[in-house]
Amino acid sequence: MNIPIQSRGLLLTRIAAVMLLACWPVFSPAQTETALQLLPVPEPNLELLQPETQAKLRRAQDYFHNQESSLDGISLGRAYGKLGMVYQALQLQSAAKAAYGNAVMLDPDVAQWPFYLAIYHEEVGELAQSARLYSESLNIAPQMAGTWLRLAEVLLEAGDLPGSEKAFRRALSLERGQVAAIAGLGTIALRRDQYRDAINAFQAALRIQPEATQLHYRLAMAYRNLGDRGKATAHLGKSGNRIPSGFHPWIELMKAREKGAGFYIRIGRNAAAGGDHRRAMAVYGLALDIDPQNLAALYNLAATSLVMGNPERANGYLEQALTLAPNDQRLHDLRERISQTMDSEEDSAPW
Repeated sequence: MNIPIQSRGLLLTRIAAVMLLACWPVFSPAQTETALQLLPVPEPNLELLQPETQAKLRRAQDYFHNQESSLDGISLGRAYGKLGMVYQALQLQSAAKAAYGNAVMLDPDVAQWPFYLAIYHEEVGELAQSARLYSESLNIAPQMAGTWLRLAEVLLEAGDLPGSEKAFRRALSLERGQVAAIAGLGTIALRRDQYRDAINAFQAALRIQPEATQLHYRLAMAYRNLGDRGKATAHLGKSGNRIPSGFHPWIELMKAREKGAGFYIRIGRNAAAGGDHRRAMAVYGLALDIDPQNLAALYNLAATSLVMGNPERANGYLEQALTLAPNDQRLHDLRERISQTMDSEEDSAPW
């Protein structure tokens, strides 16, 4: 799908903002991995992957293995979860499944891990397991409209119309105008032979998202069952493959791993050059979340923080960068600028 440039920018900002602003819940005491039977994570055959994909995967694996021995409990679970996001984004599903399974065991109070694992089970057709995991995620984060939508779609595919309807309506109560939920309620009405209700729902969804051309096929089926062959034929002629779509920030965060940190650093630099420093910070932060040892992300976060008048935050990012490249002259030049700014603020502070 070709997304207009302005829409792409808004989407990226939403993704990055979710990553930066999302607050992790307060965690219960960690279960130690020695008390759990952790799953072995299969090592993908890198020779079967494109060179660029190999490089992304090696960076993620190296980062995980370099810190694995120093982590336990929740922190190890978080590391497994982020590794799973890379595997899932690169379509390495068996490895993703094992990594997420360990994340769920070690870091049980984070809703993302059962959510991502539910996607795996949904894609391989294990609908009951998928529904259970979506429900588990919703027990932790019940306000996520997109998760209610995913649960509703799985229940609909499994034939649980009452459960699916309840989940679709909950998604709509949290996010008005959720096209996929409106269309889902129309599909339930169609299966119940409530053709007028189905038509009303599909038409409402098309008014919001006219590019969802697959809805014309559903309208054709409803009109055909009402005996209106003219309208059925007209909508069948308009039908296409574009299904109603929704936005889920966790899915976009996972998919961001496929593009790599460099992609988002370039977007951040363009935003900074245009004076949009808040967006630049958000996108640089997403790059750092994808690759926590990315020197360019840390440098740009530090430099942009300084431009935005926050030398303390700039210094924090700079110190992280210096642990990776202690002899980098650019970093030492930036340190001098930060130091001068902090000294200037101290001199101007009132007694």
